[in-house]
Amino acid sequence: MEVVEVIATPRGVQPAKAVLVLRGITIRHAAAQTDYDRNYVGAVLNGRMVPGPKFKRRMSAFLELPEDELFRDRSEQMAS
Repeated sequence: MEVVEVIATPRGVQPAKAVLVLRGITIRHAAAQTDYDRNYVGAVLNGRMVPGPKFKRRMSAFLELPEDELFRDRSEQMAS
């Protein structure tokens, strides 16, 4: 089991993006592996769009981490 530390990310940026960076995975590769457009993936991970449940499930499966460790909802983003 992989232990993930809490990573401080700028407001709006999803923790999933930090995981990609730490693992050396590009947004283009993540998009291909989750069957989403890379522009959509980039917008979600950079906080410009809200991720839907299907996207969260696919990214969670791809990164093999729980959704709640990869994504913050709007209320959590506003509190940071």
